[in-house]
Amino acid sequence: MTVSYHFIGLSRDAISRIARDPSEPILRRHAARRYLVADTKATAATAREAFERATQKFEKLAQRIGRPLPPAGKIPEKTAKPPSTTKPIAPAEDASPSDPSPPVDPAPVPQLPSMDAKAAPVVSRKFADLGREYLSSWQVAVLDEARMAVIDAACARLMQSAGRYRSLERLIGVPWYVAGAIHGLEASFDFTSHLHNGDPLTARTRRVPRGRPAHGSAPFTWEESAEDALRGHGLDKVADWTLDRILYEFERYNGFGYRYRQTHSPYLWSGSSRYVSGKYVRDGVFDPAAVSKQIGAAVLLKRMVQTGDIAGFPPGAVS
Repeated sequence: MTVSYHFIGLSRDAISRIARDPSEPILRRHAARRYLVADTKATAATAREAFERATQKFEKLAQRIGRPLPPAGKIPEKTAKPPSTTKPIAPAEDASPSDPSPPVDPAPVPQLPSMDAKAAPVVSRKFADLGREYLSSWQVAVLDEARMAVIDAACARLMQSAGRYRSLERLIGVPWYVAGAIHGLEASFDFTSHLHNGDPLTARTRRVPRGRPAHGSAPFTWEESAEDALRGHGLDKVADWTLDRILYEFERYNGFGYRYRQTHSPYLWSGSSRYVSGKYVRDGVFDPAAVSKQIGAAVLLKRMVQTGDIAGFPPGAVS
């Protein structure tokens, strides 16, 4: 049975907004794009046929990937009209499971983040779209009591080296606790490893990002490597280190791939109620059943705010 979508009585602009809105189900967005293309290029009869073929295709796709389709409805009868001069919206192909970085919608619509701890993350890479979600996540995240000893141990290791992180802050302006949290996640607080990815300082990095630092010669000091890593990610150019910006830069440092898996990144939230499971076990390979054993950067910061280890934390840091 062919499944149709609720486009009855909607204007072309309204359907176009559906096609671009990341809060809409992905199959409904694809169907809207197909509908617009068909409506632009064909008469009413051929547009209807093309749309039915598209919905059949996405029905099969939904069965294959196990996603529910939107509620069914009727396709409005249309009369022929002159060809539109509007450039058709190109249909997007659904990302394959092997693709860790699906394309972002061309014009993502900012969403009001839910305070529900189970709400899926917004699919975007733009700070303007994600800032409010980070603040909501910080508020609803509850630290895992069963892992509190591990969380406290990680915080203690970060605090032991606070002096070196503060020296780095004076050099490039990145808050000491931001550099410390990244160091813990990338190199387990090991000062003989690159801040980029944990490779040894005795040579340039072998893994992504490969060949860093680009200047100088091995063996590198930890400070040389750390400065190169943070500048390479543009963290030295951040002017206002608010809470939402800090959390955004953490995720940007590691990558936004988890958002396309409907998973809050363990790089931030592992060790809290905001994360349950799902992990990239190696580059480009996501296992929904795998569970990160690390403590997320946001969890480290939230615990240090609770214990008073971080004073004068940016506005919005609700414990």
